[in-house]
Amino acid sequence: MNRREAILHIGTHKTGTTAFQAALRRSRESLRAAGVHVVADMESGQCLSLANEAVRETLIFPARTGNPDLLLPEARRYARRWLREQFASEHPRVIASHEALSFVRTEAEVRRIKRLMAGRRVTVIVVLRDPVAYARSFAEQLASMGFASESRYASSFMNVSPRSWLLDTDRLLAVYRRVFGRRSVIVLDYDEVRRSGSVTRTLWEVAGLPVPEDPSVLDAWENVSAAKPPHPPARRWAHREWE
Repeated sequence: MNRREAILHIGTHKTGTTAFQAALRRSRESLRAAGVHVVADMESGQCLSLANEAVRETLIFPARTGNPDLLLPEARRYARRWLREQFASEHPRVIASHEALSFVRTEAEVRRIKRLMAGRRVTVIVVLRDPVAYARSFAEQLASMGFASESRYASSFMNVSPRSWLLDTDRLLAVYRRVFGRRSVIVLDYDEVRRSGSVTRTLWEVAGLPVPEDPSVLDAWENVSAAKPPHPPARRWAHREWE
């Protein structure tokens, strides 16, 4: 059995990602003690560096609008070095999460992720929800962050029309499956999970993570998005690990 594994949680948006990332952050030390290294460079528990490295440069998604430096060549080189170090951790398992990884639509983008995780068997976890509900919820999030809730341009991340590329999840799944293998991509139905229990607990179980020292963290943040602070200003987007 290959003991060097990587869990990649790619969202999508508005499917409990914030709650899951918060639980990872709260459980970071106990996970580390159990052999699981959480790769994150934001206090929220997200791995922005990985999303920025993977997603095509032509897509200016929210985090990039908050910090244009993310696309500078020197910033990209710094982030790649840091990511390689993180994924080369001595820990048997690593886990990284960022919902912008669901913006990926080409094999070239996924292969950038694979190169950074060289030597590890990768499992990708994605949570999908009803397209109409997703588009409506994402549009509301964009508006709350100060973006337009829709765009006339087909390739925009603000395109939430019924035929938006954001709703083409078949293409999203196909590129990850082609690079990592069909059996390496686990798909969860958000609406089904919500009806039967906790999204965070389900993600935790599917990822094979050990029960945290304080199991209540898997429930305490389930509705964290309702109380999220405003979108951070540009100066807070930084390539650094938690203090």
